[in-house]
Formats: sequence, structure tokens, C-alpha cells
Amino acid sequence: MAKKRFFLLLSTLLIAAVFLAGCGGATGVATSWPGLTIDADRQTAYLAYGQHVYAINLETGAERWRFPAQADNKISFYAPPALSEDGQLLLGGYDHKLYSVNAENGQQNWVFTESTDRYIAAPLAVNGAIYAPSANHRLYALDNSGKLNWTFKAGQPLWATPTAGEDRIFLSAMDHYLYAIDPASGEALWKSEDLGGAVVGMPVVQNGTIYVGSFGQEMLAIEAETGKVIWRYPTAGWVWSGPAVGGGRLSFGGLARKMISINATTG
Repeated sequence: MAKKRFFLLLSTLLIAAVFLAGCGGATGVATSWPGLTIDADRQTAYLAYGQHVYAINLETGAERWRFPAQADNKISFYAPPALSEDGQLLLGGYDHKLYSVNAENGQQNWVFTESTDRYIAAPLAVNGAIYAPSANHRLYALDNSGKLNWTFKAGQPLWATPTAGEDRIFLSAMDHYLYAIDPASGEALWKSEDLGGAVVGMPVVQNGTIYVGSFGQEMLAIEAETGKVIWRYPTAGWVWSGPAVGGGRLSFGGLARKMISINATTG
């Protein structure tokens, strides 16, 4: 019963976010599905939609705060918020800016302004660093104060959140490639072969294997150490999101309107 109430509340929050964002009267803002992140410790849902990011109490459904406090026609959000290890909430905007706000009260900590295009995907916050993929083909590596450490440039826009391996960052790109990047220097450790289509889903890493889907209508398994393709599983349509791995199975959906579960080892 508790789970049923929880998911009912989440559904209500999504509907409320659409309504709240629509009240601003802005034009030219992000108007697709809301970016949703759950913080179980704070019992808070963070919803990125339209001109605001909303912090919603999961117990009551009450709004705790919104960022920015006042609507601004130049600002809108699409990417799910990301929580850093030190309590920052990271918000990628359509105004080409990455904001850090206090997760408790929504007050701005800092803003990173070097991107020249929008943020479609959430940043990855891990090991005291922030990796923010931008539609301007660049992955920005920042420290927790918002200072730029390095920049990596791919051949096409970056629409997927990176994934952290043991000693590298894995990055999907719309240029048909998957990259392994040294988190210290920003240098590419390897670049996969052409994966046959744009890659816009977050890679999943397990037991030395990376799983990622592509617009080439395939799900692929790739060696994390070398970037070599292990197997390809053909699908009837684009694979947009990242897969789920568990129990020796790889499960994913696609634009062919099917859920698929396959053997994670053999494909």
C-alpha cells in the first residue's frame, strides 16, 4: 500500500509540474516531459520543467521551494537535476548555464557559463568532480566549486549523462561513438568503432562490460577496458534510454514500443 501511495504521489507531482510550469506564460522554453530526481534521504522530489526546478515534499506533496524564485523568460529546464556528494543540486539549463543550488533551500551557490548550447542531460557528480555534457559537443569537468578542470570535445552533441567506471568516465555521443575518458586529464583512453547511429542513452557498466543502445537500432555490449564491441543485438527501432542490468539479464525499451530482456553475457 505504501508503494502504491508513493507512485500515486509521483504521478500527481508530474501533473502538477506541468501545470505549475504552464502558469509562467513564457515562450520558447523546454516543454517536454519533466526531469525527475528523487532524494530519499531528504524525502524530496526535484522536478525540472519549464521555467523552474521544483522541490516537492514526498510525504505531503507540498512545494518546498522553486528555482529561480521568480520566473525568467530566458531560463528553462529539461535535464533531471543531479545531486552531488556534498549536497549541491546541479541544474542544467536551456540558457546554456549549469547552476548549483543548495538542495535544502534552493539558494544559488554558483553558476557555470562557458557552454554555448543547452544542457539536455543531467551532469554526473562523482568522486568530488562534476561532469556536465552539453549540446555544444563538449563535456565539462568541474570541481565542486564550479571551477573548470578540463574540457573534452566530441564530434556531435552530447545528450546523455556520462557513467563512471573504476578509473575512467564513459561518454555516449551523437557522433555514433562511445568514449572512455581519463577523469584526471580529460584525454580519451579509447574511442569505440562506429556504433551505427547516435548514442543518447546513459551507458551502464557491470563486470567489465558497457551496455548501451543506439539510433542504429541496436543494443551493444562493449569491453570497458578496450572499447571493443562484444556483441550487437538488433532492435526494430531506435534505443533511446539506457538499459537495466540484473539477474544476468539486460532489459530495455525502444521506439518500437516493446520491452526486451536478453542474456547480458551472450546477447
